[in-house]
Amino acid sequence: MNMTTLSLLLICFGRFSWKSPLIDGMAWLRCNFVMIVVFKTRLRFIPVLASYFIQRGTHP
Repeated sequence: MNMTTLSLLLICFGRFSWKSPLIDGMAWLRCNFVMIVVFKTRLRFIPVLASYFIQRGTHP
């Protein structure tokens, strides 16, 4: 697991509110699905995506 993957995981975790488990579970599944699609299709796009979220301040 490289730092880019870790950054994406932190971004996913950072989006959770923890107040409603159902919504958090759906968000986690959706995030996993997005990560799988990104890994399988555009591996080169991951650093761009991670830096985009970090620049927006979404990164914890």
